[in-house]
Amino acid sequence: MSMDDVLDRLKADKEELNKWVGVYIGVLAVLLAICGVGGANAAKDATRANIEASNTWAFYQAKTIRRTSYTLAADEVELRLAAEPSVTYLATGPVPDPAADPDWARRVAAHQARRPAHWATAETRDAARALRNPGNLAILWDGAGTWLTAVLDESGCWDQPAPRPGWPGRVTAAVDELVSAWRQAPGRVVAVSDEAGSGVIPATAAGRLFRDQLGLLNQRLAAESEETVLVVAGRVITLPG
Repeated sequence: MSMDDVLDRLKADKEELNKWVGVYIGVLAVLLAICGVGGANAAKDATRANIEASNTWAFYQAKTIRRTSYTLAADEVELRLAAEPSVTYLATGPVPDPAADPDWARRVAAHQARRPAHWATAETRDAARALRNPGNLAILWDGAGTWLTAVLDESGCWDQPAPRPGWPGRVTAAVDELVSAWRQAPGRVVAVSDEAGSGVIPATAAGRLFRDQLGLLNQRLAAESEETVLVVAGRVITLPG
């Protein structure tokens, strides 16, 4: 065999080896790609599971905190009227419908069960008339937020596709009437309201409108009150007048 034959054979073997190396590298790349996709999907699934678990925990935690805060506020206002011989519980929230909203029905039933037996209950959205009633010598009003919700609804603030024209005037007139009745109340009045401006900005226009209107209502009632307190983290804080 001549030297040229040897060189030709080596060249052919090298080309064959290069072909197999190329095939091997291609197969390895495919396997690595499959492993990479599987690992990425597993990481996404794990992240999604963690987010869902975190959201679930945050929901129940917030729900528990909210329920506890509301109970503490109720305890505080009831304590302020404990010495009164006659108290009218003014409920301006929607009438409970167990079929439509079982959670609200359970909440209302719990409030009814905890009230002293000698308390009277007035379920009405006409808070101004109840406040002016001379027979109501002491009133626990629960609460300003549910009353405002009804006023905004009746005024057409949430009509679709746009609020009913003239709604600001109707809301202002209702609030003016309420504040006037507040001044004329013949007896002691203790009211409960929500504090809707301490959290994140609501994502919807309706939520922002409610937050703003409730803030204005709270300011007006506080300006006409002898004492205003804030219940937060289980503490009762008297706000400066």
